[in-house]
Amino acid sequence: LFPISQITGSTYGELKKLEPFGQENPRPVFLSRNVSLIEEDRMGKSGEHLKLKLKTRDGMISAVGFNLGKGLPRLDKSSGIDMVYSLEQDNWRGTETVRLGLLDLEQV
Repeated sequence: LFPISQITGSTYGELKKLEPFGQENPRPVFLSRNVSLIEEDRMGKSGEHLKLKLKTRDGMISAVGFNLGKGLPRLDKSSGIDMVYSLEQDNWRGTETVRLGLLDLEQV
């Protein structure tokens, strides 16, 4: 169990020291419970991918879940989310940020 409030840029940097990841050294996976949802977007032709903004102690963090939107109803912002994820580095237009790579989630 890993509180989302503990995720910082230095958290990702510490995990990078464990690379390279592969069959003998799998990427670390984390579980956070009852995370607050700020915003939900669907991506892809039929909304099969999720893009979330989640509340943290210091602001917000983005999360992307490829193929997690298939058949999933819209998430309720008034309820928390339990989720399993890995940390990723997102490079968008020259800006590097840490985001969550969602593997699975459940509304609680």
